[in-house]
Amino acid sequence: MSSGLAESGAESLEQLGVQPDWGPEVGFVARFLRSAPGRQNSQFSDLSEILLIVRLVPQKGFQTLIDAVALLQRERPVRLLVLGEGKYRAALESRAAKAGLGADFSLPGFAENPFAYMARASVFVLSSAYEGLPGVLIQALACGCPVASTDCPNGPSESLEAGRFGPLVPVGDAPALAGAIAGVLDAPPDREGLRAQGRSFDVATSTDRWIEAIERTIEARAA
Repeated sequence: MSSGLAESGAESLEQLGVQPDWGPEVGFVARFLRSAPGRQNSQFSDLSEILLIVRLVPQKGFQTLIDAVALLQRERPVRLLVLGEGKYRAALESRAAKAGLGADFSLPGFAENPFAYMARASVFVLSSAYEGLPGVLIQALACGCPVASTDCPNGPSESLEAGRFGPLVPVGDAPALAGAIAGVLDAPPDREGLRAQGRSFDVATSTDRWIEAIERTIEARAA
């Protein structure tokens, strides 16, 4: 768990923003992957796949990612696959069209098994302006998917250990995000190492971190 979230939990546990499925997510990732389709059934089987899984709301920074993908396409063949739904679907489609992504953009909607896509994507990107908890980033790691993320509050820096397990870039910086994605595509990290990092956020470990962070906050206030 992000220590920023845990410390806010000292104010009110109800405001932690913890997703109900986050704790056991590392466990059920494996179950879903057993039924994953083959790479040949992927949306884009031949090109580098950039994956985004979001609620279609401005907070998720999809505009920044679309602009980053457009920059990347000047140098290499890449395609963007966005899984998710929301009231900003039309805005996202319009932005992609204006950026010239054309057929290299796909928005199929909600996916019952997003982990199948994570396991086969070239890179998963978190482009958010802020997060309550980057559960989807941890899920991508657990799938062994290379990642790149904005350094937004709260959690990406801790989840990626300040860039050790994936590059972090400033929020809203499309050129920096494009460069980070290119770096991951050029030098993919070891997928087993990513899986191990994802497993470090299992129920027992994340609970211990939560308790420790709250205890530190209480001790600091009592001092």
